[in-house]
Amino acid sequence: MAWAPWRRWLAANGVTSVAPTFITGPLDKMLAQVEDAHRHAGASPGSAQAGARLLGAHLEGPFISPDRLGAHRAQWRRDPDSKHLVALAGVTPGALGIVTLAPRQRPAWPPPTRTRRARHRRGGRRRGEQGRPDREHPPVRRRRRPRAGGRHPHRGDGGGRTDQRRV
Repeated sequence: MAWAPWRRWLAANGVTSVAPTFITGPLDKMLAQVEDAHRHAGASPGSAQAGARLLGAHLEGPFISPDRLGAHRAQWRRDPDSKHLVALAGVTPGALGIVTLAPRQRPAWPPPTRTRRARHRRGGRRRGEQGRPDREHPPVRRRRRPRAGGRHPHRGDGGGRTDQRRV
């Protein structure tokens, strides 16, 4: 693929960075395309001449649900197993940013345990969890409600009476 003209076109239209997405195909060919994108990402990333910055690629498939293929070809869909994990682990670090896995497809490898993104994709934070588990956060304070006749903290004109009485 001719990455340079595409990146310059994106930058000219206001896009500063992009995660190229590769849909279902033969896994070795998909990983070769990811490596190719990563090679071109290194050439003066984010400069006006190079265009939009390339982030880690998004591998959309082949580990998707057989019931929800959409535009993906059924012949290339796969259930994830250990040989796929070895292939994904062999990709240059930073080349691969996102891998789409169908939620009901059971991978043969253990799921990530310490990633915030895994929890986010799974439906957000757990009950009682605040922010990142590896950082200390101050306790959350409840916002006080304005008293009747008091100033409302979210008025654009600097506040005003919250009741409708005329004086």
